[in-house]
Amino acid sequence: MIKRLLFFLAFFYLTSQSVQVSQAKNDFGLTTIAEYKVEDTGKTQVTNTITIKNTTSQLLAKSYTLSLSGIEPKNIKAFEEGKKLSVFQLTEGDSVKLRVDFEDTLPGIGKARTFVITYEEETLATKTGDVWEVFIPKLANPQVFDEYKVLLSTTKSFGEEAYISPDAREIIDKDERRIYIFQKEDLINGISAGFGQSQVFSFTLNYHLQNSANKKTQMEIAIPPDTSTQKMFYEEIDPLPANLYQDSDGNWISSYTLLPRQKKLVKVKGSVQIFSKPRKFIQPSTSSLLENTKPQEVWQSDDPGIKELAESLKTPEEIYNYVTKTLVYNYDRVKPEAERLGAKNALANPTNAICTEFTDLFIALARANGIPAREINGYAYSENPKIQPLSFVSDVLHAWPEYWDEELSTWIPVDPTWGATSGIDYFNKLDLRHFSFVIHGKDAFTPYSAGSYKLGDEPQKDVFVSFGKLPEKRTTNINIQASFPKNFFLFSKNVKVTISNPGPTAVYDLIPQIIFDGKVVSSNYTPILPPFAKFETSFKIPYGILAKKAPSKVIINAYRSELSIPTNKNQSIISQILSLSFVLIIIILIVYLRLTRVRIRYILRGSKFKLSNVTFLKKNKGSQN
Repeated sequence: MIKRLLFFLAFFYLTSQSVQVSQAKNDFGLTTIAEYKVEDTGKTQVTNTITIKNTTSQLLAKSYTLSLSGIEPKNIKAFEEGKKLSVFQLTEGDSVKLRVDFEDTLPGIGKARTFVITYEEETLATKTGDVWEVFIPKLANPQVFDEYKVLLSTTKSFGEEAYISPDAREIIDKDERRIYIFQKEDLINGISAGFGQSQVFSFTLNYHLQNSANKKTQMEIAIPPDTSTQKMFYEEIDPLPANLYQDSDGNWISSYTLLPRQKKLVKVKGSVQIFSKPRKFIQPSTSSLLENTKPQEVWQSDDPGIKELAESLKTPEEIYNYVTKTLVYNYDRVKPEAERLGAKNALANPTNAICTEFTDLFIALARANGIPAREINGYAYSENPKIQPLSFVSDVLHAWPEYWDEELSTWIPVDPTWGATSGIDYFNKLDLRHFSFVIHGKDAFTPYSAGSYKLGDEPQKDVFVSFGKLPEKRTTNINIQASFPKNFFLFSKNVKVTISNPGPTAVYDLIPQIIFDGKVVSSNYTPILPPFAKFETSFKIPYGILAKKAPSKVIINAYRSELSIPTNKNQSIISQILSLSFVLIIIILIVYLRLTRVRIRYILRGSKFKLSNVTFLKKNKGSQN
């Protein structure tokens, strides 16, 4: 039998493009161990150890071609048993093919050869802020390989893993390196890993407010809030709001009073720390979760078509996979004020989607299944060259959904848009590049995100975000102030208490206590006091007669701060004595005046009697004459 020579091709793609599987699959056994050794400089040394085994005598392997896409391999080498092999490189667009020619064909069933292809790569690992991120490409043709193993080797100087998806089958600590081991079944979406506990962004946000009415009005803005995956540090809000509160979705709302026809620029500066895993956070109420299952204008979860589709997609992961595989991102629609199509129209026009359509469809399908879901609108750091130029001159923000995990009792963020455009798994682990501005659960459109408060139609940039460092001041000491609405008091004194948070962070589980002589007489629970927010309460200090009921010491205690209020017992006693004396004097005076009035009346009556007698006598005397 005449043996034929085969130029054997193995395809290893970074992108999700489909490729043809080699027709020689049944004629050879193919095993690969791919090691990605990432240095602390970010350079990655890739070593592919490949074994080809003859399973038939009909075909012989004369060469092997490794196809790569989207990367630029450097310093390419190939070896077999320590002997250098010839490598030929062919570049076609963003695809690179590395062909290795063998010196012999190694005939015979069961015969195997093992060789190595190595190269260096400088884009697989990148440092973004405080985080090292590593992306290993997906395996486009897993069926070609009998076995395919990936070893991701990182230096321990990177720190602990912030996230890694999928989970490694095995982790080995060896000297100053940590090795993560994966099998070919794990490479459906490639490997995404981040090292470092958190990421920090610095930001400046501008809000342009205008009152077009002829009367004074109240206007509100939403500033980025704390969430389970981010912590806010506010340096400045200028001017300070009249009030700041948290709404039912968890947004932080600042309110301002604008005079007729007044314009106002609000500048907000600070830092945000993004965490790799959800942290313990305020639990939403049952009513709030129920609100996040209702249909909305763009989340038509009650639409018959969406309800029917949702019946086959029971879990958030199934919904995520459907959305990423169904919708196609349309870069031509990435512009300020792009029309929001909604879930129903996204299904009708699957090739015309941007982030809002990916998000809306996910939310609608989740809500149709009774799974609480909501939209996050904010900033996502991207190196995508199709998006970056526009973001430099205007505020093109990003949207992604969150769903409620009942078992973990937390909101889980996912990004089907980036999952579809990158091929990376953004369901099991989200990266550290997503900065939440506002939360849309109760309403699909409001509150408006930073970057939406504009004056005029001209595009302008009001959102400035860059990698940063945590501020030196990271703790909050709240202010406690007490005032007395009435200066005069007798048997009790009213006290008005104002508790304010000067920043930079929010205070949680605040329980202000009113303490009389070491005994707590009053306490109020406040779940959150955002930075620059305040709340007021009041109480009474009892005094009783001669201040016998008055406490010697009154303390207001709240979150690391306390305020001592003087009771002024002596002043109370003096005030009471003076008051009683005054009352007594008044009583005596009233009694005296009444007695005096009676006496005067008596005197007047006596005088009148005498006058009457004199008149009578005069009349009698006149009659006698």
